[in-house]
Amino acid sequence: MHARIISKNFALGILGGRKMSGTVMEVRPGDRVIVYTDGIVEEINRNEEAFGSERLELLLNKIVGSEEPLEIVVNALEAFRQGRKQKDDVTLIELSC
Repeated sequence: MHARIISKNFALGILGGRKMSGTVMEVRPGDRVIVYTDGIVEEINRNEEAFGSERLELLLNKIVGSEEPLEIVVNALEAFRQGRKQKDDVTLIELSC
């Protein structure tokens, strides 16, 4: 089963001391929870094209249904950047349950 949780909070740097809302979800043994920041989808290449959520979704779908490592996304993002420096923070986390 795939489930998506959309962030409802501003970036931590913008929030300051304000409270954040959270989401509770049930996980089972064997589930993989993948969390990422918008820096991945907003990364651009030499043609000023964004990596985009569609490209990320294709990679994540490939990973989630298999034993493939999360490094596939990291490698694809680096190849997409074509040697350009990273513009924004990029965080990609997998929690294996």
